[in-house]
Parts: sequence; structure tokens; C-alpha cells
Amino acid sequence: MGRLNWHHRLATLLGYDMARFEKQITMHSHLRAQIALLEIDVVLDVGANVGQHAMLLRDLGYRGRIVSFAPASNAFAKLREAAAADPLWQVHNLALSDQAGEATMDISGTDVFSSLHPHSAYGKVRYGRHIEVVRNETIRTERLDTFLASELPEFDTHRVFLKMDTQGHDMRVFAGAGTYQGRFKGLQSELSVKPLYEGVPDYLEALLCYQQAGYKPTGIYANHRDHETGQIIELDCILAAVDIAEPAPRR
Repeated sequence: MGRLNWHHRLATLLGYDMARFEKQITMHSHLRAQIALLEIDVVLDVGANVGQHAMLLRDLGYRGRIVSFAPASNAFAKLREAAAADPLWQVHNLALSDQAGEATMDISGTDVFSSLHPHSAYGKVRYGRHIEVVRNETIRTERLDTFLASELPEFDTHRVFLKMDTQGHDMRVFAGAGTYQGRFKGLQSELSVKPLYEGVPDYLEALLCYQQAGYKPTGIYANHRDHETGQIIELDCILAAVDIAEPAPRR
């Protein structure tokens, strides 16, 4: 008799019932599973900061190509250093957007809050000196479709995952993907529920945009919460192309 069956019989004799519970799915375990399921071999790490997400991917076991983008000079210097020993991790000192050129970036005291968008009144109250702008920096912007046409001309031979974490700029990044919008195997985007930045689409608008481009969410996780009110501030959303996310109908 198997161990589980013995435990089940004992529980029944004692008047109890046993049920199997699945382990709680975390954002990181879900991301690992999706990268494997989608057979991803190129990750576009947009809004890389100092390389936290790329290092997470390596910790999760991903061994494919990573292309990271960080526009701010201080963050990029740290990103370049982090990637130096990894031949499959490429880094670029630019911001992806819906148009090419130059833009002014607000650099915050805590650089993960640095953004191309002004901070909202709520953001200033919630994060105080951490989000406070300490200087401005002129950065280079480029459209994603232009970058891919030049740097990844063999795009359709790869299975590409687009990760965006750009402090309010994700929708502009996606707009700049142009004709590539529906050709990624999966996406990851930070969605705003209580905006930390001005002029940023809310989570419902962003989800609708991704759905219209051919993606469906496979996991949504709160990544910031207002501890005084319990309200969600931002969500991490992982999506897959509809032809992958929806199984073929059974015959």
C-alpha cells in the first residue's frame, strides 16, 4: 500500500477527509514556468535599471540571450558591469519609446523611480525622498521596431519575450514595437493601479491594449501595495500570445 493511500485510510478511520493542495504560485515560479513553456530564447529586458531582472532570469535557470536597455548613465554603468562576464547578455544605453530622438529623464534619489514621466502627487506623498528628483539627464530614445530590424533581423527564427518595467512608459515602448507588436511569444508589463507618474494609462487600458494585440494574461501579481490602506499600487502582469495561451479545442 502506498504511503499516501495509508494516510488517506487512517484519516477516514478517524473521521477526517484528505485533499491535495497545490503549492502557492509565486510570480517568480510562474515566470520560470512561462519562459520554459513558451520555449523563449531571447528576452528583451526593457527598463533594466542595474540588471536585477536579468540576474533573476539566470537564477531561475534561463540560459538564453538577454538584451537589456537602461537609459540613465549611473544605472547603465552598473548594468554593464553586471553583464560583463555573461556573453549572452547584451546591454544598450538607451530608452525604448514611441519615437526616436532625445528626452529628459527625471533621476530620483532611489534610481528605480527614475522616469520619463513627472511624478504624481500620490507618488510624492507615498515615497517621499526616495522618489524626489535629484537631477535631470538627457537620454537617447529609439523605437523598438527600428532596433529589432537592425539588431535582430532574424527575429522570426527566435522565440522572443518582451519584458517592460519602465516606470510608467511601458505603453510607449509597446507602441514603438510597430509591426512587431503581435509577434512576441510572451510579454511582461508593469500595470498602474494607483499612478506614481502623471499621464500613465491605468491597468485596464493597458490590459485592453495587450489583448487587442493578441495576448492574454497568464498571471497577475501585486508588486507594490500601500500598507496604510491595503490598496494595490502596481501589478506585474505576464501574458502569452493567444495561440499559445488558449489550447486547441478538443475533437
